[in-house]
Amino acid sequence: VWFPNEVTPDTVDEAVRHGFWVVPQVPLPSAPWDGFEKSSRIDPQTLERDANRVAGFLRKYLATDAVLMWDLGTGRTAEEVTRIARAAAAVREVDPKRARAVDVWDGFQSYGSYVDAIGTHRWPLFTSLEMNAYKDWLAQRKALTPPSKLSFTWV
Repeated sequence: VWFPNEVTPDTVDEAVRHGFWVVPQVPLPSAPWDGFEKSSRIDPQTLERDANRVAGFLRKYLATDAVLMWDLGTGRTAEEVTRIARAAAAVREVDPKRARAVDVWDGFQSYGSYVDAIGTHRWPLFTSLEMNAYKDWLAQRKALTPPSKLSFTWV
């Protein structure tokens, strides 16, 4: 079950009690991160505050031991890669075992350096897009995804 980052603990507990795996949406850092080095333009206190915020969020879920993977957002674009990279690094620091996932609109190759699973989606129902054309659209997006990454979609 995918959960937004503001979900109540009772809702998560109920899902876990019923045997579901959870995919929590990680809160994103407030500022981007330039490459692999901390940018001198970002205040060190902001970096520490963001890392502590993400770590606290992850620990809340790790106590349940029912996390399938961490969600870094939906419909992400190439312009958001540095911000997602920072969040992915913070997640990896706290939980190096579980996959980090992001649902993207573009920039598939760029995201491949920072996450383990890349998703994409579209709303084909009640549109002129036929199901076969949607299947082809998904196959095209999978071809844009680095080969070592899990590719997913959702309905």
